[in-house]
Amino acid sequence: MLSIGGGAGSYTLTSTNDAQQVATYLWNNFLGGQSSSRPLGDAVLDGIDFDIEEGTTQHWDELARYLSGYSKQGKKVYLTAAPQCPFPDAWMGGALKTGLFDYVWVQFYNNPPCQYSSADLTSKVLPAIKSSAKYGGALKTGLFDYVWVQFYNNPPCQYSSGNIAKLVNAWNQWNSIPATKIFLGLPAAPNAAGSGFIPVADLTSKVLPAIKSSAKYGGVMLWSKYYDDRTGYSSSIKSSV
Repeated sequence: MLSIGGGAGSYTLTSTNDAQQVATYLWNNFLGGQSSSRPLGDAVLDGIDFDIEEGTTQHWDELARYLSGYSKQGKKVYLTAAPQCPFPDAWMGGALKTGLFDYVWVQFYNNPPCQYSSADLTSKVLPAIKSSAKYGGALKTGLFDYVWVQFYNNPPCQYSSGNIAKLVNAWNQWNSIPATKIFLGLPAAPNAAGSGFIPVADLTSKVLPAIKSSAKYGGVMLWSKYYDDRTGYSSSIKSSV
């Protein structure tokens, strides 16, 4: 997957034509198209991940439609997104309503109002998400293949000690969106995000056992490899995921 956007830099889509041109560029240079200047050579990526955290809120839905349209030419183009847990997402709300995203990785960190809080995890959070049809919840559109919800850096919906109600509320809203797989987005270390870190013991003994039976459970998304290499977070949880 090639991730576009990010939390820094300057990027935007100015028009429908702009969205179409970007889709064409991505198809020819990273997906199944042809170009004399492909950065990765003959490698053909599976799809595009939308990590839109600034700029305009318009035309991302059109970019998703144009990219999805290339699936008709052969290999399926997967679309994923990493919105933050406050619902609806400020930038991706419109695009997620298209139903084109396969996976949505919701960032349930750096957002206290909707992130995990250890105080009443077992009494409120787990009961609320255990029967969820789409673990991690996301995207009312049904068009995205994978959804990585960023439950961090967003006080309204992330993990925070002593307060789980906000996370549950956000979780329920994200769960109303159709997606193939939903992933729980978390920081791989306490300092990897401003807030929202969940200790390994809590994740493996309380959270994962309650949500792995979900029909749309996809796994855990971590930010980032840099921090994971230093904490070994993924190695500590992989047997439970």
